Amino acid sequence: MPPIDQYDLIHWPFQWIDWGARYGLLNEGFSVWASGSILLLGLYAVLLMRKHSNAIEGLHGSAHWATPKEVRASGLLPTRGNTGGGVYVGGWKETRSGPVRYLRHNGPEHVLAFAPTRSGKGVGLVLPTLLSWRESAIVYDIKGENWALTAGWRQREAGNKVLKFDPTSPEGAAFNPLAEIRIGAAQEVSDAQNIATMLVDPDGKGLADHWAKTSYALLTGAILHCCYAIRAEEDRTRFWNS
Repeated sequence: MPPIDQYDLIHWPFQWIDWGARYGLLNEGFSVWASGSILLLGLYAVLLMRKHSNAIEGLHGSAHWATPKEVRASGLLPTRGNTGGGVYVGGWKETRSGPVRYLRHNGPEHVLAFAPTRSGKGVGLVLPTLLSWRESAIVYDIKGENWALTAGWRQREAGNKVLKFDPTSPEGAAFNPLAEIRIGAAQEVSDAQNIATMLVDPDGKGLADHWAKTSYALLTGAILHCCYAIRAEEDRTRFWNS
């Protein structure tokens, strides 16, 4: 008997199928089982590939221009008999020759407008909203442009009481936190301590060292001293005339 080469014992993984078909070792039942197994394995592989593709579908972002169907389903278009209200979030033309239909959000959800500087956020969204919003509004307006362009309309047309609070300017509305201290009442110390805490610990991390605790106590005493001095000199119980 000739010696067996070690490489003759190495075969392809599914070569037994070829042997069975060649030498009549496969019966009909086995063929059905093998075909079904191969079909299930193929189906499982397809499902795994599909799941993997869905997982990385939005890997590089999924933002896109809304389709007409998505715009109508967003709930931002005015309904029949209702011109809409709320915050302006954009505009939409169903056809190139059609009129612009403004998209407005009037729900409890937050609205975020993100765009580069000088790209039209104020002119396109903020100003139209302030010139149509008849309810109360608090506007963070560093440049003062929103105040200059909308305060007059809100006072005349919307009937709002308009106040401009600018701590760096002597004009406009003013607020003195010391006026909230209830001098002569049982809460005067705690009121002064609250103001001192905001000055010494604005981040709310606590009075961690000796200097913070000492300045907190010093400010509390200084605030109460100023309040009592004003009361004695000007016969005022608070920082406004009573």
